[in-house]
Amino acid sequence: MLSNMFKGKIKTLSAFVVLGLSCCQPLVWADPPTQTVTPGSHQGQGTWIEKALSLTDSQKAQLKPILASIRQQMIAIRTDSTLTDDQKRQKMMVVRDTYKPQIDQILTPAQLQLLAALRMKWRAEHNRALRTLPSN
Repeated sequence: MLSNMFKGKIKTLSAFVVLGLSCCQPLVWADPPTQTVTPGSHQGQGTWIEKALSLTDSQKAQLKPILASIRQQMIAIRTDSTLTDDQKRQKMMVVRDTYKPQIDQILTPAQLQLLAALRMKWRAEHNRALRTLPSN
């Protein structure tokens, strides 16, 4: 039973990996000395995630083409003016679901757990920021 629960959490976490890593524009794999890398900043987010998850060189090499493909598809979907916002969301979910198994195979269970914890923290901070925005 615990095993099934753990597998379910890993699957959910993997979806967050795809979402989090695929939304990086641009995805930066090198960290220039003058660049500030923090969670939530698009510039350098790839490097921040690399450091936070302690990705190996092999993992970086395996993820790079996957993330590039995801990023290209997400940009194409976002810029497609023929799609409604709901259609864009649906297509993005399909892209994430398509690459999720590949990313699951690359990250370790410990990395997936850590990423889930980080995503929960980021989501809480994002939701808190949204609540403080003035309403129209």
